[in-house]
Amino acid sequence: MEVREKFFPPVFIEFLESLGINSRKDGEVVHYRKQSPGLHVYGGWFHFVGQLHETGDFPVVTMRDDFTVWLQRASAPHLKALNGLPLVQVEWLSKMVPWVLQEESD
Repeated sequence: MEVREKFFPPVFIEFLESLGINSRKDGEVVHYRKQSPGLHVYGGWFHFVGQLHETGDFPVVTMRDDFTVWLQRASAPHLKALNGLPLVQVEWLSKMVPWVLQEESD
């Protein structure tokens, strides 16, 4: 994601680093839709080795007005090297990611 360093809130990058996650090595980034001219809705996830001992839904944490994060047991595709390990998924969603590529967005 071209805009990652400018867009992720510093507190999110610090959170990822505290978990041993490199913010440039996401599991996946997904474009959901165009929100308004020049702004798009994106989401994605990262994985780390660990366990969640609670069950059920985990609360969404707002790290900025347009940026939310939550934890869940891993359900999305991950690296083969992580097969068989207990994984936690860090999900994020933003409704206001600026379009930075030279080509026009659809």
